[in-house]
Amino acid sequence: MSREPNTRNIELLAWLIDYQPRPFRSTLPLNQDDHPDPNPDPEIPKEQDPSKEPIPPTKPKPPALIWKEWIKKHQKETALVLLLLGLILFLLMKMPPKKQCMYWSGDHYEAVDCNRQLFGAQSIALDTFKLNHFKRITKPDTMTAYSVGKVWYVKIEAVPDCFTTDGNHPLHPGRELKKLTLTVLREHFGTKLPDSIQDQSN
Repeated sequence: MSREPNTRNIELLAWLIDYQPRPFRSTLPLNQDDHPDPNPDPEIPKEQDPSKEPIPPTKPKPPALIWKEWIKKHQKETALVLLLLGLILFLLMKMPPKKQCMYWSGDHYEAVDCNRQLFGAQSIALDTFKLNHFKRITKPDTMTAYSVGKVWYVKIEAVPDCFTTDGNHPLHPGRELKKLTLTVLREHFGTKLPDSIQDQSN
């Protein structure tokens, strides 16, 4: 029956043949594959999946670049918009200035731009009622009894000048118009009326 070598002899033998690991322990496994490596290499991380890598945030595009890209992409639409804007600007330039004044043109008022220079006439502030309704009656022989109280007049050099509505004489602003009377109608316009017709201007 063989004797188990003592520990000292085994350690001496291990030192002579440079056996690893030392010192020898009976509790250590004899197979190198059966014991863990005392200095294991650091674990190399696996390559990350590119699809799972975080996407860096994109910087917002400046407005000028966005406009350039839109114009390049929509060239036809851009040309149409520019054409319409040019047409609108052309029409605005050709439009007459807004008329805020008026002048007496002989038998009615005519709207005119306040900055326009008039020869032989004076412009006044625009009055839309007078512009549309204040007119001189150029054919007084057409007046009848129905005109009494509805036609307005003022005598200029003893001759009545008649108008369709009240106000002041356009060429003599200090002269106020009066309602036409039956007497004035008979005396100045030669209208023959029955005596039974009463003067409606009173």
